[in-house]
Amino acid sequence: MNCDTRLITTCQGGGGGGSRGGGVPPRGDGPGGGRGTGGGVGTGTGKKVTIDINTRDCVKKISSTIESKAGNMFSCIGDIAGMTNVLSSVAIGQLYASSSYNIIISENVIPDRYETDASGNQNIITTNGTTNPISGNITLNTNVLNQSTDLGIAATMIHEMMHSYFLYGIKATTGVEKSFFIDMNSYLYDNNGILYSDDYQRSQHEQMAASYVNSMASLLEMYAHSNGIYSSPDSNISLSEYCKDIFWRNLATSQSSIKAPNQTRAERNGNRELKNESGSTNKKGC
Repeated sequence: MNCDTRLITTCQGGGGGGSRGGGVPPRGDGPGGGRGTGGGVGTGTGKKVTIDINTRDCVKKISSTIESKAGNMFSCIGDIAGMTNVLSSVAIGQLYASSSYNIIISENVIPDRYETDASGNQNIITTNGTTNPISGNITLNTNVLNQSTDLGIAATMIHEMMHSYFLYGIKATTGVEKSFFIDMNSYLYDNNGILYSDDYQRSQHEQMAASYVNSMASLLEMYAHSNGIYSSPDSNISLSEYCKDIFWRNLATSQSSIKAPNQTRAERNGNRELKNESGSTNKKGC
């Protein structure tokens, strides 16, 4: 699943509105597709999310912090329906705690690719990370790790972990848990409860946009606090809104059918962290 957080280094964007929340199109609109990559050899025992032995230490540190913050929410929340600021923490906490689903996070160079837009402009597309649609394993782009701030990398990891969580729910849940998962993630299924398999990347991005941006941002903000970041580099908005901008930017540039509530601001703030530009948080451990 070619995800997700893409850096368009030349030219434009697009998108539209929708029937189920900010910037999300109704089913039937927008592009689909995606290609799966990922893999690697994990290390350690007992851990459900492991880090490939060839992956740099900063990824291990970021993963450990995300695990701590998400795990705290997972352990104390029961009924998560409607709790928009904790959904992703519970989902990702479940990945770290699962006894039936193991994933590996690794790094590798993911080559840039070129796309031509409707106006004939050629765009260079950089993919921050990918999630294997079979195994759920996550690969982070070495080139992006070299460039991005820690906050940008953490956002990419959270985004990819949400893809892996969706795969966990699809593959590893049964009974009441499966029913709850389907109810919570209706964008992944058609009106008859049949999984969309031909455009899984699109449906998962739509689900994130419809239901999870606030909680993804809340988890990222908790990560930021643990890394000594307490205020937004954009003085016009809070750190919470800044974190939301990063995820909206990533979703909107992954899929043109998704629009951020404030597209220009989200693109600007997201690029600050992804490219470690002037005015970013400037925390760079990788």
